[in-house]
Amino acid sequence: MARIGWNEFAFILPAIKGEGHALLACERISHTLRESFRVDGLRTLVRPTLGVGLFPGHAQEAEPLLRMAELARIEAAAHKRPIVVYSESLGNTLRERRAVEREFETALQDNAVLVYFQPQVALATGRATAAEALVRWRNRRGELVAPSDILAACENVGLNWSLTTFMINTALRHCAGWARQGWDLAVSVNLTASDLAEPDLPEFVSQALGLWGVPAHKLTLEITEDSLIRDVGQTMATLADVKALAVGLSIDDFGTGYSSLAYLKRLPIDELKVDRGFVSNMLGSRHDRMIVKAVIDLAHHFDLRVVAEGAEDRDTVAAIEAYGGDLVQGYHISRPLPAQEFDEWYRRQPGVAPCLTAIHR
Repeated sequence: MARIGWNEFAFILPAIKGEGHALLACERISHTLRESFRVDGLRTLVRPTLGVGLFPGHAQEAEPLLRMAELARIEAAAHKRPIVVYSESLGNTLRERRAVEREFETALQDNAVLVYFQPQVALATGRATAAEALVRWRNRRGELVAPSDILAACENVGLNWSLTTFMINTALRHCAGWARQGWDLAVSVNLTASDLAEPDLPEFVSQALGLWGVPAHKLTLEITEDSLIRDVGQTMATLADVKALAVGLSIDDFGTGYSSLAYLKRLPIDELKVDRGFVSNMLGSRHDRMIVKAVIDLAHHFDLRVVAEGAEDRDTVAAIEAYGGDLVQGYHISRPLPAQEFDEWYRRQPGVAPCLTAIHR
C-alpha cells in the first residue's frame, strides 16, 4: 500500500486472478473502510471510491497501469459508484472528455462561449421583467454541448470561476445595453458551489457592476440548495457580503436539495425558483401540484418572490397564477435565445413587453 495523494492510496494485489477476483478484493477493502473509527475522539465514517487496473490485460508497466486505475477511480467518483474497473471503452470516453475540456478551455479564452437569455414574466402584469443568462457552447463539430457537460468540464479542469466571471460580465454588459434602450429588465446568473468559496466573489461583483454601470438590484445571483450545505459558515459569510451590495439572491431548483428550512430564515435571499421537474409535471401529478403550491405559500410567508421554471404550456401558466406565483419562465414564454434574438423577441412584445393575454394565447 502507498499513499499517492492527499486522500488517495494505491494497493498492489499480486495474487489477483482476474476481474472477478479483483472486485471481490475491492469489496473487502471498501467494507473495511466503511466501518467507523475514531480520530481525536470523534467517530469518523469514510465512503471510499476505488478504481481498478489489471496486469497484464490493461497495461504491462507500472505507470500506465496506475494511470488506468486512477481514471477508473475518477469515473467512480463522478458517478458516485463505489468501484469501477478500467476498460477500453472507459479509456475512450475519458479521452474524449479530456478533449472536450481542452477545447472548452480554449473557447472560453477566445470568447467563443455563448450566452443565451430566457425571459421571466411577472404574472401580475404580464410583463417580462428579467432574463436568466445561460451558458451555451458549440464544439468544433458544430454540436451544441449540454450545459451539464460544460459545467462538468469546468469542474474537472478548474474553470468554474473563469466561467462565472465571464457569465456575470457578459450578462451585465447586455443588461446595460437594455437600459440604454429604455428597457426595464433585470438579469440573473447562476453560481456554483465553488464560487461561494471564492473569497474574491463580493469584490468581483462590485467591480463588475461598476464597470458596466448596472444598478445592483438589476442583478440576481442564483445558487442551488446543495451548494448551501458544502460549507455553511463560509457560504453565509459570502452571501452576506454579496447581499450588502444590494444584489438579489435566489435559491435555484428549490425542493430538490437537502437544505434545512431554517436556512430560509438565516439566508439573505430574495427569491425561490421552483424546480422545473415539479412545474412541468404539475398538471398530471397531484403530488407535484401540491409541492408547487406549498413552495409558493412557504416563500410568501418569508416575503420571498417565486419563479416557476418549466412553464411549458398555457394551462401550467394559469395554474401557477392561480396558486399565487410571481413569475414564470419556460418554453410557453420563450425558449432560451441568443442575445440578438432575445432583443428581437422583446421588441415584438406589445408595449415592448409581453402581456398576459399574449402569453395565454
